[in-house]
Amino acid sequence: MSELDRKMAERVMGWTLAVSIGIWEGSLVESIDSFTPTTDISQAFEVVEKMREKDYTLSLYENPFFQNKKWVVNFISTKDINRSGEAFATTPAMAICLAAENAACK
Repeated sequence: MSELDRKMAERVMGWTLAVSIGIWEGSLVESIDSFTPTTDISQAFEVVEKMREKDYTLSLYENPFFQNKKWVVNFISTKDINRSGEAFATTPAMAICLAAENAACK
């Protein structure tokens, strides 16, 4: 599990790490290492759903003019524009997580 995966679990999903038993408390994930939204698009969309619950809108698109970081994601807070986040990445899953971190960690 990457540091960004851990931040998504704690700061976005609201889960608590139970190290002694190796799980995320409050989640249905089987083990700590099985939550990897930076590489698993279905788990990345769990992050999207949680951000939507927190009143963020999502913009996700592929920019054909960027070679390496072609996926662009914006999370825009409907309550406070200053709590919005944007990210560029090589995969949509990574872009979602980076933008969520930028928005949720402000």
